[in-house]
Amino acid sequence: MIDFPSNPELIPIAGLYAETHYRFRFFPFSRYFKHEAEVIFDTPFRIEPDTPLPVSIIIKDANQYPLRLIDVCFKASIESEHADKTFQLNTDIKIPLWYQIFELDVSSLPAGKLTVTARARLSDGRNTWEVNQDNHSLLSQAPFKVHNAADPLPGFSGWSAGELHCHSEYGCDHVEFGAPLEMYQQMAPAMGLKWIAVTDHSYNLDDMPEDYLTDDPELRKWADFLERIDVLNNSGNGALLLPGEELTCRSESGKNIHLLVIDNTEFLHGSGDGAQKWLLTRSENSVPEALEKIKNTSFTAAAHPLVPVNWLQRLLVKRGKWGNSDLNEKRIDGWQICNGMWDIGFTSGLKKWIGEINRGKRINIYAGNDAHGNFNRFRQVKIPMLTLHENSDHLFGKITTRIRVADKYGKSEIINNLKDGKSYISDGPAIELSIFQKNKTLFSGDIAEKNATGSIRLRYKTSQEFGQLKLLRILGGSSNGEITIRQYNPKSDPFCKLFEGEISSPLIGSKYIRAEIETITSSGKTHRAFANPIWF
Repeated sequence: MIDFPSNPELIPIAGLYAETHYRFRFFPFSRYFKHEAEVIFDTPFRIEPDTPLPVSIIIKDANQYPLRLIDVCFKASIESEHADKTFQLNTDIKIPLWYQIFELDVSSLPAGKLTVTARARLSDGRNTWEVNQDNHSLLSQAPFKVHNAADPLPGFSGWSAGELHCHSEYGCDHVEFGAPLEMYQQMAPAMGLKWIAVTDHSYNLDDMPEDYLTDDPELRKWADFLERIDVLNNSGNGALLLPGEELTCRSESGKNIHLLVIDNTEFLHGSGDGAQKWLLTRSENSVPEALEKIKNTSFTAAAHPLVPVNWLQRLLVKRGKWGNSDLNEKRIDGWQICNGMWDIGFTSGLKKWIGEINRGKRINIYAGNDAHGNFNRFRQVKIPMLTLHENSDHLFGKITTRIRVADKYGKSEIINNLKDGKSYISDGPAIELSIFQKNKTLFSGDIAEKNATGSIRLRYKTSQEFGQLKLLRILGGSSNGEITIRQYNPKSDPFCKLFEGEISSPLIGSKYIRAEIETITSSGKTHRAFANPIWF
């Protein structure tokens, strides 16, 4: 007999993640349900040069459907060359979430786009079967595509790339789950990332450790989350983890919106859009109320503030966009305007940000991916109980926030420099905006003297992977609106190299200086980077 959740008020939300064993209690039809544990392989969408290819496997809900994992086999190929390896395991799995990361040596393969297959042989004691890539009934099971980079992720000394917004296994419930913390920590370096902010939903972090249907007044899940991050960071292996939550708050109009809160040890409740109780969608805190409870040393950002919300989420859990008064709260450090894509949510956020900073408001921008354990492929519920779909959006590390740091740095420096806007956002190319003034060099997030003379410099770096220089602009805020101070033109600026160089200009502007760059690959794909301002 199937063990359905006992709470009939729970509802699944379209547009969330492929949790295939949840069904309505009184109408248990589902096209993608199967009497079999979920088996999901994944691998980064790109790896740094001379780096083994990490391939992960997650087996979920084996406590309901026990199995034996006999072996796994991986193969990476490009043109006529390939590398493969089989791992004998013979492991019995009977727990809700089991995972492991394997490494495939691809050093013999040339740089370029690898085709990667992952196979598992499994048994339930009666039958033996194979799974390729995943065992979701309605998805493609197509091989993965992984870019085996010839050059490192473009960057300059003194900068560190990271993931600002992702979800872990502590966010597991009836409609979503994320990757184990160790998986993020170990996968990130292979992609060129140094730090990770883990921001699980507030309505998940207060659940009982073994029962996501019941809240825990002792907050044991939250305490374990903080403790495990400390233990993993102290191990010195992989990327640095930053603890956080994606807090559901009430907007100025009463809608449920999300606030990223990083490195705040006191848990904040936000249950309005957790889909746990029918029609009970009022969250515990408004944005001002939440900010009053967050310590000044923590980092806060409006999460994907202007990304459109689909109709079902608006209807069932009252989700909405950030309002003007919420966005203009002075205690918010900035806006995460990019959420895994350069989409309408980003362009709307960018336009609004430019308008606000030109009116004299000091607001920083950030990027994250809202990744839920998806490194190469995002598997998602499209219509609850009817369809799944997959895409390459919201992949871990796809669009990064890059922070200016010293050679040796820790959690406090990352938090402080995020708060100060000493950062830029990019899905590939690197930029470094600076002003030389009175024998001092200032960077994004710094404050320049308004009437002093000086010069502006913008360095850029890209690679064949991310394409050659297409557009470069230095812009400034003025009393007449934003002005273009310097713009690269391939015809008039032949001295600008296609993959690395710098451009300079006399210091102009009365409010701020900012910069942006766009590159284009041989196949026509564009990549972008946007620097936070230097203020006057």
